[in-house]
Amino acid sequence: GHLETGVYPVEAVDATGTGDAFVSGYVFGLLRGANTAECLRLGTAMGASCVRSMGATTTVFSAGELQAFVETHPLTVRTG
Repeated sequence: GHLETGVYPVEAVDATGTGDAFVSGYVFGLLRGANTAECLRLGTAMGASCVRSMGATTTVFSAGELQAFVETHPLTVRTG
């Protein structure tokens, strides 16, 4: 099986660094003992934060911003 998730609706300006941002959010979850679905949410949110402006780090969430965003923006993770 596999897991799949939707995306957070943001205006994409530049995709530079998005994959790295996703991985950082995913690993952030792993290091905090989150389950796979929560790690996917964190990674997806971090990737979404990255694409909002030019450059790879301009709008990337801090740890606190990431936690707050995921808590206030639900995202469904489905199994397939």
